[in-house]
Amino acid sequence: MIISKKTLFITLLVCFGMAFHRPLQAQDLENKVEKMINQGAADALVELFSDPVDLKIGGKEGVFSADHSRMALKKFFRENPPKSFEINHRGNSSEGSFAIGTYECNDGGSYQIYFLMRSEAKSPEVMQFFVEED
Repeated sequence: MIISKKTLFITLLVCFGMAFHRPLQAQDLENKVEKMINQGAADALVELFSDPVDLKIGGKEGVFSADHSRMALKKFFRENPPKSFEINHRGNSSEGSFAIGTYECNDGGSYQIYFLMRSEAKSPEVMQFFVEED
């Protein structure tokens, strides 16, 4: 059986598309999370979380529902309005992809934010979100 160049090209194109589909979804989620943190948009950020989510913020740590996560994030952003958030490191683990960044507040305070994203679900989501004072 002889495969035409056109058939081979289409097959390779589909294979490459499938191979890069998940990383692009994770990258898209990462970009959205970064944007929501920079805006201090707790409601929009929580929409990107799994429910429940593993959360560490403001001295609280545990597995929280969307409502409890929203309240904790709103309080954090209210007390520490965003000046900037920049991702410093990206990587992959056995559980998904992660990002670590520096969050700077208007008052000069600084925090490290870590989030772990799972992309195996129908749509990618943040399953861990940790905020720690620098």
